[in-house]
Amino acid sequence: MNIVLTVVVTVLIFGVLIALHELGHYLAARAFHVGIREYSIGMGPKLWQKQGKYNKITLRALPIGGYVDMVGESSDDDGSAPEDAGKTPLNKKPIWQRMIIVLAGPLTNIILGLVIMSVTVLFQSNLYGTTVDFFGSSAISDDNMVYLSEAYGGFEKGDIIYAADGVPVNANGMGLEDFIAENKDAGEFLVVRRNSTDFVALTRFVSVNFGRLTLEMKDGYVCATEDVYNEDGVLAVQKNDIIYSIDGVLCSRDTDVANYAEKYGTAENVIILKRYGTEAEPIVVKDVSLEGAPLAVSGALAVGDEIKKVGSYSTHVYSDMSYGIFNDGIEPVDITVVRDGKKQVVEDVVFLKGSEKGVIYGEIDFAPKEVKKTFGSVLYNAVFQPLSTLKMTIDNIAETFTGRYGVEALSGPVGIGGQIGEVLASDTDRVSTMFTLIVMITMSLGLCNLLPLPVLDGGRLLLYVIEGIRRKPLNPKVEQGIMTVSMLLVLALMAFVMFKDIIGLV
Repeated sequence: MNIVLTVVVTVLIFGVLIALHELGHYLAARAFHVGIREYSIGMGPKLWQKQGKYNKITLRALPIGGYVDMVGESSDDDGSAPEDAGKTPLNKKPIWQRMIIVLAGPLTNIILGLVIMSVTVLFQSNLYGTTVDFFGSSAISDDNMVYLSEAYGGFEKGDIIYAADGVPVNANGMGLEDFIAENKDAGEFLVVRRNSTDFVALTRFVSVNFGRLTLEMKDGYVCATEDVYNEDGVLAVQKNDIIYSIDGVLCSRDTDVANYAEKYGTAENVIILKRYGTEAEPIVVKDVSLEGAPLAVSGALAVGDEIKKVGSYSTHVYSDMSYGIFNDGIEPVDITVVRDGKKQVVEDVVFLKGSEKGVIYGEIDFAPKEVKKTFGSVLYNAVFQPLSTLKMTIDNIAETFTGRYGVEALSGPVGIGGQIGEVLASDTDRVSTMFTLIVMITMSLGLCNLLPLPVLDGGRLLLYVIEGIRRKPLNPKVEQGIMTVSMLLVLALMAFVMFKDIIGLV
């Protein structure tokens, strides 16, 4: 039943969005008095048809889009058929009018996305801004972290030195020279590496009652065999977590923890590695001196900082800020904040990294402060959240072509259908999430149609530009050849993405 519902909802969403896309073309063509033979809602067998004053309006069986059949849409269509009598062909219209007609479809999708996003904001129960409210237990952006500006010894460029000989590293108050002097000959450095995300969360200073722990040695590390909650009912240690060090003492055997428990009972300063996958191992660098190493110290954010810019991303609303960290937070990033009423730049702030579908990204590690809902704040978010979503969609499409997003991140109707199914199966915030997903789909549909491939609206626009420069249209045979090759390339890409999505769902 869930599969049937997912398929029905997915088909309806794509069908409505494509039909509205074609309606944009239709209305623009009507505005410029271009002859139209038919506007079809849906594809396939005809269910209903009416002859209007200017053209036929048809409802077809398959709700997977629609089309507008314009007179003179191709270079060899001169509108000489008897049923086209009195209708002005598209190819006889000025180039600027044809350009507007071509752009009307994608712009309809983009504007629809902006409007839906604005309406969604109006009904959001909570609004969040760009001010830091509090940091999570695994946050590192609030510390002055030590990292490698270049590869050195067993370190890679961008490695964060998280602990030295079991002691959490915090350069705040000591300076880089003092840190090197104190730790240059440490036997073991725990590293958070940019392209390794098995250990996304590292927890420090957690109250743990060791008497409740059951432990085992796994992969050479001391691991918990079950979940343990503290006295407040908070999950302190999770199954497969590694007990890395206690009060600066490395745990190399499970008896180390037992001995500590017998002596002290409870500890506050514990490094626990929460790993995603039981076969993962921490990244540890040994047998290297920090003397002469290319080290740098990051800046640190603070509670109450109002974030104005993350790297190259200006931050008007929360989504701007989180996306800036997502993109630019994979490297130490400069963050402009307002702190104590003064604007300043916090240099080289570091964040932990995550990975999904082959994409490395920076993870936001603090909670934003909630914004009180007033007429002004709601209006502000209703304007800037849609613009933020549009910018993110443009960036995502652009970065697909620059290589940041690999083939794993590509998704077609089948993959998007899987996301729709996940939303339908969710128990929380289903309506808001679904509308947000629809916004992303309609904006992506509009923007992708602007790509300069002749079979798409953007390609047709490019041909009009070329015609304007040459002051004459392309040879019909050349244009047809370009269209055929373009269509084959697009169909091949669609087939590849669909096959990948199907394999991913199996």
